[in-house]
Amino acid sequence: MRRSELFEALRHIYGEALGTSLAADLSLLQLGGRTIDQALADEVPVPKVWAAFCEEMGAGDEVRFYHRSIAREKRAGRA
Repeated sequence: MRRSELFEALRHIYGEALGTSLAADLSLLQLGGRTIDQALADEVPVPKVWAAFCEEMGAGDEVRFYHRSIAREKRAGRA
């Protein structure tokens, strides 16, 4: 997962306003209480940040692997 895919997934799943708010405000226990924005600024690997977010939110596989569906759709659109 890339940084851009993480933010695209947040926007698509939660909407622009809530996705932005979650990235800025939700403390992730697995990352020492840092938010998504803080963890990324501290250069925590994006997949680790996304996994911590999904765990904190109790997200199922549909959310956890949402970025893969985005990638498939983009590849299909180019074909």
